Amino acid sequence: MKGFAKKFKDLPDYILKITYQIWEDKDVEAIRDYYADTPTVSLPTPTRSPAGVIYGAEPVIEATYATLKMFPDRQLLAE
Repeated sequence: MKGFAKKFKDLPDYILKITYQIWEDKDVEAIRDYYADTPTVSLPTPTRSPAGVIYGAEPVIEATYATLKMFPDRQLLAE
């Protein structure tokens, strides 16, 4: 897939793999690899959190850690 690492075969595969890596493997810091703070083509990725809609990697990382702290056994399965 043009513009993506070779480990991803298409967009659905990308979403499934990064969701698993971030939530199931608890590799929250990997968000920096996938979420943009500065847009290159489009707007930064909007993400919903309990506090509302947030933008950029660092707020998403903070919200993800907060969610994992509140729900340590949470499973987020992309389908």
